[in-house]
Amino acid sequence: MSSRGIADHPDARDPAARDLDANETDDVTGRLARSSHRYRYADLPDDVLLLARACLLDWTAVSVAGSAEEATQIVRTEVRAEGATPRATLIGTGERVSAVQAALVNGTAAHALDFDDVSQAMDGHPSAALWPALVALAEEVPLDGRVLLEAFVVGFELECVVGRLMGPDHYAAGWHATETIGVIGAALACAHALGLSDEQRQIAIGLAATQAAGMKVNFGTMAKPLHAGLAAANGLRAARLAARGFTANPAILDVARGFVSLYAGSGDETEAFRLARTDFHLRDVMFKVHAACFFTHSSIDGVSELVAAHDLTPGDIRSIELRVPPQHLTACNISDPSTPLEAKFSLRFTAGMAAARRDLGSEGFSPEVVADPALRALHDKVVVVADPAQRRVYESLVSLTTTDGITVRASVDMAQSRREGAEVQWTRVEGKARQLVAGVLGSGAASAVVDAVSAIDDAPSVEALVAAATRPS
Repeated sequence: MSSRGIADHPDARDPAARDLDANETDDVTGRLARSSHRYRYADLPDDVLLLARACLLDWTAVSVAGSAEEATQIVRTEVRAEGATPRATLIGTGERVSAVQAALVNGTAAHALDFDDVSQAMDGHPSAALWPALVALAEEVPLDGRVLLEAFVVGFELECVVGRLMGPDHYAAGWHATETIGVIGAALACAHALGLSDEQRQIAIGLAATQAAGMKVNFGTMAKPLHAGLAAANGLRAARLAARGFTANPAILDVARGFVSLYAGSGDETEAFRLARTDFHLRDVMFKVHAACFFTHSSIDGVSELVAAHDLTPGDIRSIELRVPPQHLTACNISDPSTPLEAKFSLRFTAGMAAARRDLGSEGFSPEVVADPALRALHDKVVVVADPAQRRVYESLVSLTTTDGITVRASVDMAQSRREGAEVQWTRVEGKARQLVAGVLGSGAASAVVDAVSAIDDAPSVEALVAAATRPS
């Protein structure tokens, strides 16, 4: 396999190859493969590069914290039992395994806390699939920081194009886009980093798509974070196989019974590519502030806002109504959670935690918390109402009625955070990262991780970042 970056590829200097408008009558898979050439590090705006670094920092931090979770530990144990030539590092522990194994474990760790970033365009968690694949590949090849950032932007932008192409029906049908779409993004990011030809990129898409899976019915179990690990590992494997000459259907997004038709695609092709031409989807990335399903965030913040504004205690609350878009009920409406993982996908329980002013961060969910009688009593006071009239997918309308019969209301739209600008986003992510990494590796490691990500553009490899995010096994 080639170790050169895309800037060395013979097609990379061809403007037509980077033009999303070119050959619009051609197949979608081909257009997607060719369009990756338009994302060149030298041409990326400063705010987009800062957001790419913020995604890397957020991914590193949640992976360090997630490395201690039971789901990650089990996958790590399985990988050890498999055995492999050590080429890449497991975040948090420093153990060395194969690159594909590292992508699997680190991807699982990234999503284990459900604390990782979100993209509305892809209807999932972009970095949890992309960064584990790219960092593992970068250790094996190796890749420098600029190629790494460029490849990440390719993966992020193009998995968002696929997300737009699939439309809302894909997620509504029960597919978890973090795996089904994330695997295609990971394959394209790795194919880009390896400098593969357009034809090889189409094969990588075909190989990724044939490995796409991940069902939403597994939300609230260990299978959900495994989805991210599988997307990273299978995307990396798809690119590597394509580089070796493996074959697949090069028009997998177009053909009858191909990915789009099989996986309930309903989006508009022209619109999907138009949005990619006019702006960067990365500018809409959203970083979590609670370690729970992102659909719970607006309800959590609405309840927290009312409790703080009116200085309410749990004893002051008679009832809470959460009026949410129907999509929320398909992802996080476990009505009576019995485990910490289930609690992260329960609108009622997380609203009760917010009403009690409890921690909803990385250490906020435990068996003791889920069994807490006071929280169970608050959970019982919460009613969830699906409102088809609500068009803002990340908005909740919260009504809280006190024991005195007074009703107060709040409306929260989590998508507003993406309008705060890259500098604000970076500052917030840095604070989150320092707290998460320090909790596992210490404050010195936290500072080292922030420094390594801040300097990634000029880094000759990911060695400094990986070293900062690990500890001796």
